[in-house]
Amino acid sequence: MASFLPGGDKAGVRARPFALAESMDDVTCSVDVDGVDRFTVNATYQNFEDLIEWGSWAGPDSRPIDVGKKGIVWPGGAGTYFVCEPSKSPSGPGKYIRIYINTSKPPEKKEVQDSLPKLLQEFLTFTERELKCPGASAKK
Repeated sequence: MASFLPGGDKAGVRARPFALAESMDDVTCSVDVDGVDRFTVNATYQNFEDLIEWGSWAGPDSRPIDVGKKGIVWPGGAGTYFVCEPSKSPSGPGKYIRIYINTSKPPEKKEVQDSLPKLLQEFLTFTERELKCPGASAKK
């Protein structure tokens, strides 16, 4: 993660316990350098899969990646979602977890940018484990 952060005098982390109990709950962890947010990870619980979209993140420099369902990477960030609990009927709710990583300034080095899918996969694995959704990524 250090490769995504600029130099500075003081770094800090803001986070709350990692738990998503009901729809629209979200949890964010952010790292700031000298009081300015520089790196953020977020997980959000959605009841319905069709509510998850990346339109506001997708731009001409975004591309799909093979992480979770409909993974995407953009300059300075990456996102995906996975099914924790599928809906039991066509119109019934399920438990879908949207996750993303975002940096306040896109990394300039190509190798740093290229490391985002791996970092997102690690965050997905962590999220599945913490929310007790084991094997969810295998249910693509």
